[in-house]
Amino acid sequence: MSMRGLVLGVLMVLTVSGCGGGAAPKPVSAPEATAVAPSPSASPSEEHTTAAMAAAPTPSPSKSAAPKPKPAQVKPSYQAPTAPVPTPPAPPPHTPGSDCRHYEGTNADRPAVKAALTAAAGREYWQSVHFTVPLTLMKAIAWQESGWQSAIIACDGGMGTMQLMPGTVDWMNLKFNDAPEDPKTLKGNTVLGAEYLSWLIRYFGDTYFDHTYDLANENLLDVVIAAYNVGHAGVQDEATHTIKIPNQQYVNNVRALMTNCECLKF
Repeated sequence: MSMRGLVLGVLMVLTVSGCGGGAAPKPVSAPEATAVAPSPSASPSEEHTTAAMAAAPTPSPSKSAAPKPKPAQVKPSYQAPTAPVPTPPAPPPHTPGSDCRHYEGTNADRPAVKAALTAAAGREYWQSVHFTVPLTLMKAIAWQESGWQSAIIACDGGMGTMQLMPGTVDWMNLKFNDAPEDPKTLKGNTVLGAEYLSWLIRYFGDTYFDHTYDLANENLLDVVIAAYNVGHAGVQDEATHTIKIPNQQYVNNVRALMTNCECLKF
């Protein structure tokens, strides 16, 4: 083969080889991964939400204890007895040596006691104010205290119909009487008892009831009755300037006797 033929043969071989592979592919760079920012409004998947809810403990609603209501403050007030207290019987006849009670003289009869109580209750004992002691109150206290026995002397020293203590007698004579009244006479005893009741009405009316003396005010009536039995200092608290009734049963008895006593028929 001539040199020219050899060259032509080589060229043909090269041409056929290029057609069989085709054009060499250009290198392709791998696609770049594009980062996708999470959407702030994207909600978690249902599966994830369910799992999270199952894992998280469900707080039970706390029940706060309801505050206990404070007891209402009720101002003390008088309540009249719903039913009259049974009339206490008259003291039994004195039997010598049975107890420390005794009699000085003879008991006045009931008409005489009634007349003395009526006269004493009908008097006014103050010059600056005008009121009298209710007769029903005089009769009821006299019955509660002595059973209208004018000559009885009690174990504690109480004298006669109104059961006056010696200190009260001295005080009332000094306060009201130019000539002292004798507590061992029917007239003197009932006058001194009415004076003491009149003083109590005036004192408590001025101090606690705005200078009123009408015993239709049940609170004033109660404190006057109570004080007749235990003294004016015994029914008031000077520190708090309030009234207390330490002897409610005594008050109830007298209140009942004012409307339901056999002594009212004498």
